[in-house]
Amino acid sequence: MATTAIMSDDAPKNSWEGFYDKTALEQTSRRSTPDIQTILMEDIPSILTTQQRNLLSGVRIEFPQLPLLGKKTSVNTTPVNAYSLSKEKRVILPVFSIRFLRDIAIAYAWLNTKGYGLQTITDYLCMVKYQWPDQLRDVSHTPLEALGIPANALDDPVVKASFQRLFNSMIVFILGHELGHIYHQHAGYDASSTAESKRQEQDADAFALEIMRQMGAVPTGASVYFLVTAHFEPFVGDQDFNKMQANRTHPLNPERIKAIAESIKQNAGRFAAGSAQPKQALSALETASSELTTVSQLLGDQGVQASLRKIGLSTHVDMLQPRRLGELATLPGETSAAAAIFSGIFTGQWIDAKAVGLDTKMVLTRNGDTVTGTYTVGLGSATLEGKVHGDDLEYTWRWGEDYFGQGKLTSQHQGKTLTGTWGYTKASTGGGTWRLTQH
Repeated sequence: MATTAIMSDDAPKNSWEGFYDKTALEQTSRRSTPDIQTILMEDIPSILTTQQRNLLSGVRIEFPQLPLLGKKTSVNTTPVNAYSLSKEKRVILPVFSIRFLRDIAIAYAWLNTKGYGLQTITDYLCMVKYQWPDQLRDVSHTPLEALGIPANALDDPVVKASFQRLFNSMIVFILGHELGHIYHQHAGYDASSTAESKRQEQDADAFALEIMRQMGAVPTGASVYFLVTAHFEPFVGDQDFNKMQANRTHPLNPERIKAIAESIKQNAGRFAAGSAQPKQALSALETASSELTTVSQLLGDQGVQASLRKIGLSTHVDMLQPRRLGELATLPGETSAAAAIFSGIFTGQWIDAKAVGLDTKMVLTRNGDTVTGTYTVGLGSATLEGKVHGDDLEYTWRWGEDYFGQGKLTSQHQGKTLTGTWGYTKASTGGGTWRLTQH
């Protein structure tokens, strides 16, 4: 299969400009695009049937610097925006998207290898979706910086091996998917109904998985790839929901992700057969299938999407440092909080009206009778501000843009414990209760 790689720097201005500096993208172009060309020009063609090779002959790959704007709108909604033009036999894979996926794969490999939880990656993706560029442009916002991943993470051979398996799997799946569109000669999304677009995506996914099986590549990277892309899907309640829906080039839906998860599960033995370590491959495939099932739930559950929206609107970069499973994020002001009545670090239970309790951390700072603070139950952070009246703190709280209300905390045992209530909008009760102890 003959291919030609074309470097393009003429991508239109868009919202991702400035996310990475020019040096980082140039470095990625030099290091990664030749390897990707090799996969497309040599590795994949070597396992194709004669018919497949003939139909895919002459495919070209292009590497624009930034994700391109959508044809239907002037916005681009996702940092990962690979696509293909079937009639022209062109695959477009932006250097920006390669870099973003590479960084996420490094973070995933390092956190997982070192025994840290992976929730910070989800929190990070939500934060970028809802806060770039306005709130993040002037802070450390790229994946490795924001997630606290050391610059020399790949010096660890175990981390490097995990990263390479994950990232290579992502790239092969993406290329296989886009080749699937060309192989099936799919019409563009402008010319397809929603049902046709969904069918085309599933056909291309199936082609990619079969390519990977024939290559002996274990598709574990597919789960992380879809974890990334799913977080940038339009969620009900998003301000630009209709524009984002119209701009999608690869529509995601629960059925599509479930089909991939089921295919990986049913064919795990066939995928693992081509691996040098089949037992480890089977375990990784089981994890990938489970993670994809979680992604499908994300796409189909508006309650989950509402929680992710909270995370995205209320997470700060300094809350994304590595943490162990079950550990709550570090909140702004936590390192300097002074121990006093209604001042300091408190942990305990945030309990809703249905008596469901979640572990929480609250950081309060008192200046005279005014108290400001933040708290988290693992979904970003909420802010509060109030006035002290004797042993009581009457406060207002806000969680992102959509959730707000009032509450009352009472200090007991010389400020060592706090109990209270909270409610929505103008109510200070009815939402739930607090039980907190000074840390």
